[in-house]
Amino acid sequence: IRDDLSDRWSGAVVSDGRRAVILENEFHPLGRRNSTVAHEVAHIVLEHPLATRILDERSCGAGRVLESEADELSGELLLPRDALVPAAIQGASIAQIAEHFSVSEQFATWRYNMSGVRNILKARKQSRNAR
Repeated sequence: IRDDLSDRWSGAVVSDGRRAVILENEFHPLGRRNSTVAHEVAHIVLEHPLATRILDERSCGAGRVLESEADELSGELLLPRDALVPAAIQGASIAQIAEHFSVSEQFATWRYNMSGVRNILKARKQSRNAR
């Protein structure tokens, strides 16, 4: 059942002290759900403190630093820089990259920019133009 909260949260990871459970919003598109689950897995792998309960959609979030760490690791898990660079050099579009790696175009664009791939392609182009 779609409720009024379905667009206001993506996912969370909670723990009872012995195991972690990842919750994800099944109403979101698959690419977004993949990035949500990878982000929550990253919190576990990075051994971030996990919530024991969720009070509401505004209480989620581990703080800016921990969220940034989880973002970076989830990006590398889903769209590794070592795979993104060759795809971009071969001319794959953001849409093609997103489809190939089963992520949203928004996530692929973020990863393209944050991983330095955009700068690598720019430098390659400048180097070729200087010849």
